[in-house]
Amino acid sequence: MPSPSWYARRLSRMGPAEMGARARDRVLVERRRRRVPESSAVRQARRGPAPLPAVAPAAMPASARDRVLAAVEDLLDGRW
Repeated sequence: MPSPSWYARRLSRMGPAEMGARARDRVLVERRRRRVPESSAVRQARRGPAPLPAVAPAAMPASARDRVLAAVEDLLDGRW
């Protein structure tokens, strides 16, 4: 972590435009941070995908099932 003297030197070398831009960026970051829900709230709200009924794959047309499985394989291989 830089020392306080480094921060003082850095601040003395900033122009007014850079100071304003950095202050604006910091305000925007803080605003976004307040809008993000707590991680526990997110976990409670998102419990994961609902499992498909056991009958779903059997009821799906074979061509659609093959396309889904091919897409899954592509994703697992890092292609999308």
